[in-house]
Amino acid sequence: MQGQIKIVKITSKKFPDKEWDSVEHFSNYHDDRQIVKNEKKARKTSSIRYNELIKNLGYFTKTFVSDNKKYIIKLEIADSRIHDYHMDNWIKPHVDKGILECNELFLFNIDINKTKSLIEILDSPIFEGKLWETILKKIN
Repeated sequence: MQGQIKIVKITSKKFPDKEWDSVEHFSNYHDDRQIVKNEKKARKTSSIRYNELIKNLGYFTKTFVSDNKKYIIKLEIADSRIHDYHMDNWIKPHVDKGILECNELFLFNIDINKTKSLIEILDSPIFEGKLWETILKKIN
């Protein structure tokens, strides 16, 4: 078991020149219904016990539209098995269908015992709003 901090850049292959007003706008154009349906089924049958891991160790995510509105940036802090699950059951199927392109910008391994504490700190009100956008823009 390993905790991870991961930042990925997700770009539209279907609409490479479109500007996205929000994360929801991007998602509405790209969530493939069959992939989403398969992912929901996988949560119930996955060997990693997805819901139990999130409940016990926590899960933190923030997603932002880039400054030029051409792609989104997603930050995840979780058990590495959750990252792998998302990659295998949501991102990779969308990439394989030619819908999205995904590039890992940052990956940092963290002690699994510290993951939940970090998530609790980052999920506090002090980190709401534009602060995360500023931090992620510096990394990108």
